[in-house]
Amino acid sequence: MATSILLSSSGPSCASTRSKCDGLPATSADGKLLVSSLTGGRSSLWIRGAKTSLPGKKQVHSSAFCLVRRRTVIVRAQEEQDQEGQINVNGGRRELIQAASIAGLSLLSSSTRSGIAWGAPVVPPDLTTCAPASVTTPPGVPAAPATTVNCCLLPPTKPIVDYKLPTKPQIHKRRPAHKVDADYIQKYNKAYELMRALPTTDPRSLMRQADIHCAFCNGAYNQLGSTNKLQVHFSWLFLPWHRWYLYFHERILAHLIGDPKFSLVYWNWDNQANVGGNIMPAMFNQQGSALYDAKRNQNHLPPVLNTLALSDLGNTNLTNEQIIQDNLNVMYQSVVTASTPDLFMGKKYSAGDPEPNIGGTLENAPHTAIHAWTGSDKETYLEDMGNFYSAARDPIFYAHHSNVDRLWAVWNTIGGRRRDHTDPDFLNAQFLFYDECGDMVRVRVEDALDNSKLGVSYLKVNGDKLWLNFEPQPLSATTTTTTTTTTDVTPKSIDEIPELGPSSPGKSATNVDKKLVSLAKRPTVIPQELLDKGLAQEDLEEVLVLEDVQVPRNVASHIAVFINLPDADANTPLSIAEYVGSFINVPHFAGEGMDMSMRSVIVRFGIKDNLRRLGITDPSTITVTIVAKLGGSESVPISVKGIKIEYE
Repeated sequence: MATSILLSSSGPSCASTRSKCDGLPATSADGKLLVSSLTGGRSSLWIRGAKTSLPGKKQVHSSAFCLVRRRTVIVRAQEEQDQEGQINVNGGRRELIQAASIAGLSLLSSSTRSGIAWGAPVVPPDLTTCAPASVTTPPGVPAAPATTVNCCLLPPTKPIVDYKLPTKPQIHKRRPAHKVDADYIQKYNKAYELMRALPTTDPRSLMRQADIHCAFCNGAYNQLGSTNKLQVHFSWLFLPWHRWYLYFHERILAHLIGDPKFSLVYWNWDNQANVGGNIMPAMFNQQGSALYDAKRNQNHLPPVLNTLALSDLGNTNLTNEQIIQDNLNVMYQSVVTASTPDLFMGKKYSAGDPEPNIGGTLENAPHTAIHAWTGSDKETYLEDMGNFYSAARDPIFYAHHSNVDRLWAVWNTIGGRRRDHTDPDFLNAQFLFYDECGDMVRVRVEDALDNSKLGVSYLKVNGDKLWLNFEPQPLSATTTTTTTTTTDVTPKSIDEIPELGPSSPGKSATNVDKKLVSLAKRPTVIPQELLDKGLAQEDLEEVLVLEDVQVPRNVASHIAVFINLPDADANTPLSIAEYVGSFINVPHFAGEGMDMSMRSVIVRFGIKDNLRRLGITDPSTITVTIVAKLGGSESVPISVKGIKIEYE
């Protein structure tokens, strides 16, 4: 079985690292030497015969090659049985990682047949391996042939270098779009005029900037040393990748306009204080301006309030007051009750892993809602903002993601266990971007975790207090009576409610035909791994997990989830304590070899706060109601394989 071993060093330069590998013999005299030496920068790792034996049954020998791309060395080898002490690639993961870490290297081993990763940070792809992404015609739209989009990055004209943050960064104070004055809007418009005027051969042009998002969100590139696609959504990479993306986009605009203090604005869509934040910013809606994009939903232009869970698409009778209350609770459930890094930021995604499918609550909604809400319902694929391949062609995208980035910073101030991931695979993940000069640079996640080091800050707004301190009430305690469920889909008693249970191999999926009601058992035992972390009972979060949720990849869909409210339906308000959160799919293209029709996700919600507000302390079983507010039909099928509750 073929196995790849990736050794990534902190070596100084492409040329110096390459020369150290070029001189290595591929094999020893007896044909059994994998690598006589491997040196990178300040550290070395020697892998040589019996002198560096690692325990195990399978042994590695050469019969392969050494490939170097800048600071990354890949050694492909064949596994063989042998009595001599060579590297164990089957059972010695821990030992090999320890050996690599001693030398200051990171390591990945993934079978080219199974695609299973040992674990290592994601690294930039081989830029020569780009392929177009494809999409089929979404259901419910006029017939159109399947199409492809090519968003391969322009090849770098210079060697890629590690980006070094300025010692004294220029301060970029980002302000809410609805608060900037006419002079700033004029400057902002001029900056995008200059960016739009650049030729498409310039990586700083708006179309090429958009291609960066398209390439890493639609499977244009394989991961290095793997056939699995590189994806920066749906995992813990989502927030830091977009922070770096905004950073360089802002620097390019500042460079073009000759103003080092130029800053992006943020679309303050979470602000429900009726001061203009929760509508599409007027500065982006002037036809003929460089900030205007005709491919937006014309039904959502000002003064229409944005909905942070696409509520107005499923219920056109909503009042502004109900939209505001729903939005406040969407924010509360997506940010405040997401009390752990896994819940808020998304779960682990390492080198060699298949397409990630466990995004964080901020990404799943409201981030995705604003994308789908803004994109044009007249376009086949909800362009521009409503599809990942085209979203960044609209200048409002960068204002939208500035607010996403701001909310990440707010989350870090709430306290408790709300702090960034510390896993080395997260901190050492690497990305590629173009700087303000059009040169390609390599960056690390860890360097972007402190906005002050990037010179980025956000003007504070009072609207945050409304959702940070929101107090959702149980439906029985409110005066709202908009639930109009019919008895053909709602169980008459708890005895009629089935228990879907956790997912398992071979288990069939259950369709969410408008809604699905299931019992779910609450956990009774705290896993030992949590106890080993020293977490007390009060520190633990109770997490509702929807396993293997299948949604169409190429169409917008929305499921809202409620607990202990089997009567919930598409008209049930989202402002109540029974509502625990939403998952909203934004249409996106599929890379070569990926399923173009459906995608599978795992959706997770922290429900500890909801249980407290509902007065649920003793019951070992609760009801879970999944409502398809958008989708859940024959043309837009939604299904789920398992429902469980676990401690985190």
